[in-house]
Amino acid sequence: MTRSGSSHAERGQATLELAIVMPFVALLLLAVVQVGLLGTRRIAVAAAAREAARVAAITSDTTEIRTAAEDAMPGAARLTVDVDGPRRFGEQISVTVVETVRPTVPLVSAVFPREVTMTARANMTVEVP
Repeated sequence: MTRSGSSHAERGQATLELAIVMPFVALLLLAVVQVGLLGTRRIAVAAAAREAARVAAITSDTTEIRTAAEDAMPGAARLTVDVDGPRRFGEQISVTVVETVRPTVPLVSAVFPREVTMTARANMTVEVP
């Protein structure tokens, strides 16, 4: 019997269990980080749609509308901006922003889909006749 009350084999078993479980815990933590990053991009897409809709409410220039969406989302590589609705005073105009994102966290990107599509739509009332 040892002083600590546990045998040498039991301590080795705990070490082995930790060695088996630790990679799964690390992978789970990386997956949580990836989900957080994707959530952040989803919020950014919604903000870009709102900004583009605000600009669409005061102008019909599609270049300005797209620029507003891009400015709200720095670093967006693949961004699509669609404007829909009548451009008449008092009517609702809808702007849809779509971004395709690739998971970037190492090891987790093999588990997640190759690309994730984030879509957001915002509506505003046209303010300029």
